[in-house]
Amino acid sequence: APPAHAERHRRDQPRVRPANVAAVPDSDLLKHLRSLSTWEMRAASHQIVDRGLTELAPSLTEILVNTNEPAALRIHALWTLEELRHLSGETILKIRFDENRNIRREAIRSLPNVKLTSLELLALLADHIYDGDPEVRAEIIRVARTQLNYPPTLQLLARMVKPSLDQPSGRNPHNGAPMKLRAAYDRDFERYLIRAALEERPDVVRRFLASPRAQQAGLEAQLLFNLALPIAETGDQIATLLRKINRVPNEEELLRLAENLGSSEALETLKSLLANPDALPVTT
Repeated sequence: APPAHAERHRRDQPRVRPANVAAVPDSDLLKHLRSLSTWEMRAASHQIVDRGLTELAPSLTEILVNTNEPAALRIHALWTLEELRHLSGETILKIRFDENRNIRREAIRSLPNVKLTSLELLALLADHIYDGDPEVRAEIIRVARTQLNYPPTLQLLARMVKPSLDQPSGRNPHNGAPMKLRAAYDRDFERYLIRAALEERPDVVRRFLASPRAQQAGLEAQLLFNLALPIAETGDQIATLLRKINRVPNEEELLRLAENLGSSEALETLKSLLANPDALPVTT
């Protein structure tokens, strides 16, 4: 604990009253947007939007594309432009490969609110499917989820499917159970996001799997896409694909076989896999 005199000194300090941003003239709002106070920065952003100050869009754009400005300020400029409906595809092109991962993530997140064709939006997403930051990749999947009516979106998601990783791993600090860490955790989370998106549109997934594009996508994508379909209709497909793939099946794949024991192919595949000493246990 701090010494008593230090605590008294802290209490005796005059409190700085927050700026009344709602009362400032339009011309001063950009100054408040540059505040070191997050509260004041956000208040200025809200005022610009609430007042409909679209004439500030050029200045906000200059802030956003200027890599010498603080990242927090640039992100608030992006949010403000987005709310004003003055965030353009041209501006996104200037920041899409920014060194700051938060700028890249927010640029991706904003795409559905930018005037773009489906092809232009998908091309911007495709630029980042191998981004080194997991938050950026996760945002790509979330945005792609809104575009599933556009068939090439399924190809983009298929390209992002990778097998689960066993390592790195550790122990849960609360109960000691094994848990995946870092890259292994991120990989499973991305698989979850893709599967969750696909589960909302089984009709679209069926059409994709029946097309030549599914064969081009590879076995990993075909497996995950099949897992996104209802249990009863995918036992045979999962069994066939698992016989072709050169790795130990993961838990969700084994569980899908166990859920389809009425299928002779699923049953035989499951028996064969469980006989493998490297097989994972199946729990329900």
